[in-house]
Amino acid sequence: MTKKRWVRIGFGVAALVVIVPFVAKLIHNYQTEINLLLHYQPGSQAELLAMIRSHGFENKVILFILDTLCVAVPGMSNGVFAILNGVLFGKAVGFLINWLASCLGQLLLIGVLYRLYDAKQFQNQKLVKLLKRQKYPLLWLTLCYMVPFIPSATVAYANIILVKSRVKQLIPICLGMIPFAFLYAYGGDSLLKIDASSAIWVIGGILVVAIGGWIFLELKKHRESFKQI
Repeated sequence: MTKKRWVRIGFGVAALVVIVPFVAKLIHNYQTEINLLLHYQPGSQAELLAMIRSHGFENKVILFILDTLCVAVPGMSNGVFAILNGVLFGKAVGFLINWLASCLGQLLLIGVLYRLYDAKQFQNQKLVKLLKRQKYPLLWLTLCYMVPFIPSATVAYANIILVKSRVKQLIPICLGMIPFAFLYAYGGDSLLKIDASSAIWVIGGILVVAIGGWIFLELKKHRESFKQI
């Protein structure tokens, strides 16, 4: 097993070592609310909502860290914690935590990839080759960040190769993270309020953004393929 392989495994293990205690602390902090949810009584929704959102700064920091780490570790997803931000803190604060954590996590992911991989080996990736042929690659890169079907590490590779300036790498990240940061927070807020109509709109919004972006990229890819025939 190569040295880089060991480094990757070590990084993943280290991330889990950090994540697990934070999850345990979060569960401990909300133990009373969890018990109420497990023995939910009709009519106690308002009281439960007030209790859940009465917690202070510590839990926001914990969820911010968990959200960030799950974005930064290749192969992991921050979806659960992003929804929890909406559940625990509401739409506005939940969105802000989601967005900031996603942006920071993506920057950390780029930093990790710089150290674990040689960017040259990804020059021939399909996504990189597709984006290189576009007139506005930054615009397309931003769209890729909005499509959850594309692994975040793959998009990060493309960002590394296409955008040399670390400052400019932030542009597609900050813009691309907005839709799902909001949809997750809004969805979490709706789940806690048992607002079925809002939850349906959120799920529909996620599907529209995800499927629409994926179809758009596929059509563009096939169009480029026809041009080469």
